[in-house]
Amino acid sequence: METPLVHDLIRIHSSSVCPACLAKPDWVEQSLERSPWVVVRRAEATGGRIAVGVRGRERNQRWGGFIQREQAERVVAPAVLRSKDLPPSRFDLPAFRALRTLEQAFAGFDLYWGPGGSVAFELASGQETAGIASDLDLVVRSPTRLNRAKAAEILEVVSRVPGRVDVRIETPVGGFTLEEYCRSSAGSLLVRTSAGSLLLQDPWERPGL
Repeated sequence: METPLVHDLIRIHSSSVCPACLAKPDWVEQSLERSPWVVVRRAEATGGRIAVGVRGRERNQRWGGFIQREQAERVVAPAVLRSKDLPPSRFDLPAFRALRTLEQAFAGFDLYWGPGGSVAFELASGQETAGIASDLDLVVRSPTRLNRAKAAEILEVVSRVPGRVDVRIETPVGGFTLEEYCRSSAGSLLVRTSAGSLLLQDPWERPGL
């Protein structure tokens, strides 16, 4: 199995997730018994572990821990998740309408992208987690430098979609928002890395190299 990336979803064999720091709330095991899916989070992980997050029923129920690599039964990347996997009864939710619109708009783009957040979790797990107020989070993988002209083109397409859409660009170094990248033609950019948030001139170049 290739190393899962941040935002990937993992179906796990057992409902056991080791705490990152704090003791597990009561709802964590219940949530995993109901739907044994976790999402890869941004954190340092050693010893064959993968840093993951667990979702509860409520918006404020988010908890971080670790699994062992051998617990991963299936890994699903955002780029393979599309609205065709939805039952028709979910089509009218704003986040899914936005996703369907972008699937058509991005058809001619050379772009490795997919949904994140509650939309991704629902598409992967089959559990209804997106709601009427859910935003659409998009994850764009960019292993090589994304030029600003193309970034601006992507932002223009996204801005025409009804509803709130947040786009995060993921590089080998970390993640940052598309909107901020388009606005920061010069100067530093706030990049979320496994070592914390850093101000970087180049989000494709590791600090200190």
